[in-house]
Amino acid sequence: MNPFAWSGGKFLLFYAVVAVAVIAFVAWRARGRSDSRVNVTFMTSDPYRIAYLRGDSAEVIRVSVFNLVDRGLIELREDGLLVTVRKDAESLVRRAIDRAVLAACFAGTAPEALVANEALLREARAYGRDLEREGLLPDAPTRRSRLAWLVGALAVLVGVAGVKAVVALAQGRTNLVFLAILTVIACLFAARASFRRLTATGKDMLDDLKVLTMRLLGRAGTLKPGGASNEALLLAATYGIWALPAGAFPFVETLYPRPRSDGGGDSGSSGSDSGDSSCGGGGGCGGCGSD
Repeated sequence: MNPFAWSGGKFLLFYAVVAVAVIAFVAWRARGRSDSRVNVTFMTSDPYRIAYLRGDSAEVIRVSVFNLVDRGLIELREDGLLVTVRKDAESLVRRAIDRAVLAACFAGTAPEALVANEALLREARAYGRDLEREGLLPDAPTRRSRLAWLVGALAVLVGVAGVKAVVALAQGRTNLVFLAILTVIACLFAARASFRRLTATGKDMLDDLKVLTMRLLGRAGTLKPGGASNEALLLAATYGIWALPAGAFPFVETLYPRPRSDGGGDSGSSGSDSGDSSCGGGGGCGGCGSD
């Protein structure tokens, strides 16, 4: 039977089934295949990569600020400004983003201004390019492929609705409001499914990292400030700075107050798909040496 000849309710059900199938296909194509060639040590050797994978450029800056305050290289003054406390501080760090934060704080600056500082954002985006090269984030060819599949999906969704509209109008039926609404909703869901922030490899890596650090999260209350090890930094990068115990790191909430909508451990930025490996037991993971 020709579905375009079906009555309104029956055709809407048919269209919904088609839309679900199209959206599921687009989501599957956008996710891609997981590639296990990326070693977890690549991520744990520089926890800022984890922060970017979980969040974004601003999240890398927040974690960097936490790290530098914890190590005593910058401090939060009573006037609410962050200031670099040692003239030789830049020689004591190896990451470009840390040096940029220290330079930005030399004359004193507000914590919230740092996450909007374009020079710092440029440094943080370098981590995104690293993750793209490793297949953890979609690179330009992947984004173009996703866009092509989305265009095809939208053509199907709009095309099916359009044919039905033409048939209905030819039969003198003009009540097409519900079909129009359903079409818009379906197109929006297809677009959302197409622009997943992480690749399948990136999602699996984030999942592995959270499994890896689960025991570390469980004993977060035992962490000590001062940057003696990378465990606090690793925890902040994997779960967000608000996963750190307030008793040991009271300055975190002062630096960046927890958003009211944030229910717990994950820090905020959230275009990410979620995911986690094990720093379990007592020590840090491979490649998590103090820095």
